Amino acid sequence: METAKVAAKISRVVVVGNSLAKPPPRDDQKAISREEQDLLAAPLREMDSIFAQIARSVPIDLMPGKTDPSNVAMPQQPLHNCLFPISSGYKKSFNAVTNPYRFQTHKINFIGHSGQPVSNIKKFSKYTSDLDILQRTLEWQHLAPTAPDTLACYPFYKRDPFVLDDKLCPHVLFSGNMDSYGDRLIKGDNGQSVRLITIP
Repeated sequence: METAKVAAKISRVVVVGNSLAKPPPRDDQKAISREEQDLLAAPLREMDSIFAQIARSVPIDLMPGKTDPSNVAMPQQPLHNCLFPISSGYKKSFNAVTNPYRFQTHKINFIGHSGQPVSNIKKFSKYTSDLDILQRTLEWQHLAPTAPDTLACYPFYKRDPFVLDDKLCPHVLFSGNMDSYGDRLIKGDNGQSVRLITIP
């Protein structure tokens, strides 16, 4: 009964990247056999089936991540619909989206990414807490402050799409593929309130 109550309140599912694991590297240069191709494609087919089941009842947004078949440089482009022949049939409820991703639901603004900016800052700084790093990016008003120095980034010329200005201040800022779940409410000087969420 409790599960049904919680499920009834779900209005959208967001998959925050790294849906697929990278296949192990191959040492030889031989062509991949048909059996190996089927084995490599099996997780993608299974993922498509699961997403289609979700899309039947609630909208689902699929973000790319570091291990997914998308471009490496941020912002990552949406995964192509040809990868999801069943799910992409649900045109109104299945959405392949970018990373970072901004959306609004029930008048609440969300902005988040699949974790690469936070992991990159952790790698090259003294910070060890994912939630502390996410808070710093909010305070610095930049989603990916280490791009393009140590985080691959498309070379934007006239604007920086990662800047968080006053007009784009979200109600929720999230980061996926983190070490553990965490959340924190941050209050701004002008009465803003932002919920930070790290998702494992």
